Amino acid sequence: IPADAAGRERPEHQAVPRPRLNRRLADIVHSGVVVIHAGAGYGKTALLRDWIAGVGTEFDVVSIELTSPNEDEFAGRLADELGLQSSDDQALDLPVVVAALSRAARTRRRPVVLVVDESGVQGAAEIARNLATCLAQRPPELMVIIAGREVDISDWRRVAADRQPVEIDERDLRFDDTEARQ
Repeated sequence: IPADAAGRERPEHQAVPRPRLNRRLADIVHSGVVVIHAGAGYGKTALLRDWIAGVGTEFDVVSIELTSPNEDEFAGRLADELGLQSSDDQALDLPVVVAALSRAARTRRRPVVLVVDESGVQGAAEIARNLATCLAQRPPELMVIIAGREVDISDWRRVAADRQPVEIDERDLRFDDTEARQ
């Protein structure tokens, strides 16, 4: 530790404002499927949180941060976000919950954006792949943003229907000169 640094407290970590990426995400979310993938520390989660905070009333946002590789737990948390409860004849597995989300998106006044952040959970790629399978018949009123280290864009091509999913990767997430100076 350099002598002049001794005794000084490190400032609390704060995210660098990224209006460039927020604008890009706002512009491309209408494409239907956005895949954000990059290694640890590129700011995927910070970007999602910042975008959600500024979304206003344009969309209804359903946001889930994966905390474990357990698909049933993920489905349960998504069901909770939607206010769904299981019944004796219907378990709340991922296909059932995604079907309920799709139905809800068709009836809402505003488009629905499902935001899923895998947050570096080992094994999350399998949940993302199964989610993509469940969303293959998503209605146009339901848009998806999925972010993570292990997300495979090829899993999301069929979800994007007649368009390609829009990709944000490490090149996009790198700081530009203005952001680097902050």
